[in-house]
Amino acid sequence: WTQRIVEDGIISTMDLPRMIKSVRLLRVMRSLRLLRVIKVFQVPAEMLQAVKSDFLRTFLDIACLFLLLVVISHFIACGWYLIAMLSPEESWARLQLAERYQQSIAYRYSASVHWAVTQFTLTSIEIHAISVPERWYSICVLFLALVFFSFGVSRVTTSMSVLWQTRKEKMQDAI
Repeated sequence: WTQRIVEDGIISTMDLPRMIKSVRLLRVMRSLRLLRVIKVFQVPAEMLQAVKSDFLRTFLDIACLFLLLVVISHFIACGWYLIAMLSPEESWARLQLAERYQQSIAYRYSASVHWAVTQFTLTSIEIHAISVPERWYSICVLFLALVFFSFGVSRVTTSMSVLWQTRKEKMQDAI
C-alpha cells in the first residue's frame, strides 16, 4: 500500500522515511500504554487495605492468588495449544483431536487448560509433550509452576498464620 501511495503522488518519496519514523513512534507510544496495566495490579492492593476484617482480607488475598493462577493458566494453555498447532512434527493436539467427537473448540481449550493447571498442581494428565518444542515448553512451564506453587503455598501459609495470630491476640485482649 505504501508503494501505491508513492506512485499516486499522494506522498513524495522524500516524505516517506519521515512517515515511516512517525508510524514507528506511534507504535512505541501505543506500547507505552501497556504500562497502564501496572495500575491494574495496584487496585486490588488498595482495596485490600480498605477492608477492616482480617478474615475477609485473608480470604480476598487467597482469592486474588487463585484468580492469578487462572489467568496464568489461560495464557500457558494458549501457548501450549499454539505450539502444538505450529509444530510441523506430530503433536499432542493432532493425536488427541484425531477422534471426531473431540474436535470442538471447547474440548481443545479445556484440554489445554487442564494440562496447564496440572503443571501448576504437580499432577499428571494423559496429555503430554510429543515434539521437541512441546517438551521444551513443558520444561519451562514446570520451572515456572514450581516457583509459583512454592510462592502460593508460602503466601497462603503466611496469610493463615497472620489471621491465626491476630485472632489469638484479640482473644487475649478480651480476657
